[in-house]
Amino acid sequence: MKSTYVRNEAIRNEAIAIAAAVGSCALAFVVVMLADWEFGGITDIGNPVMMLVLLPVGVYFVASGRITELAAFGVAAKVAKTAKESVKPEMIPYDDLQIVGLRKLQGEIDQSRPGVMKMTIGRKVPYTVEDLKLYYDALSQLRSFKLVVFLGNDKRVVAYMEDWVFKEQVEQNADRFVQLINSGRVEDFTGVAKKTISINSTNIEALRTMQEQNLETLVIVDEQTILRGVVERVQLLSNIMLSLAP
Repeated sequence: MKSTYVRNEAIRNEAIAIAAAVGSCALAFVVVMLADWEFGGITDIGNPVMMLVLLPVGVYFVASGRITELAAFGVAAKVAKTAKESVKPEMIPYDDLQIVGLRKLQGEIDQSRPGVMKMTIGRKVPYTVEDLKLYYDALSQLRSFKLVVFLGNDKRVVAYMEDWVFKEQVEQNADRFVQLINSGRVEDFTGVAKKTISINSTNIEALRTMQEQNLETLVIVDEQTILRGVVERVQLLSNIMLSLAP
């Protein structure tokens, strides 16, 4: 009799937890839609939206009582372990000469991974404003486009900028922008980031650097400062949240 009561109580608690999670999911969806309508895109309002998207997971664990259960079995250790794991670089690299033809390949491009365009500063054949506008036109069609990474002639990472910065500069400051790229002084341009992390860095180090630099995507390099990939804030937060799963 007691076991039946315990089982029924567990089912009841599980149902309440699921209902709470579904309710918070609906709330998060409404907030995201309102943000999209008000601000013209969720990427424009930053981290609070990501927390809303992850909210249902946290609500479920708390409402079901599993957060306590998980703590007893080392949830803190699991989160700490995930935070201390090495970052996992991801990237689909596009050389600048490939970009113009991308519009024809949109249906064939894997857009589940972050797209990165590589540009060589101070190269022998200078870029033109028309080049930048062609890149802008092609990249604007790719929802996976995240960064433009500027490389020296030795292929080492010099600096980088997020997609919205690149688009803004092409639209508003194309002449000066192309001059700085061709002169090799792109680091002087507003909105350019220089801080990278090593391929041996941990998830928590990546998050800390993102917070300090106010970035959503971070460049990962090897010992020779060669581009090895990027890591996104949403990816890091998702990995840490998933470590709570039983």
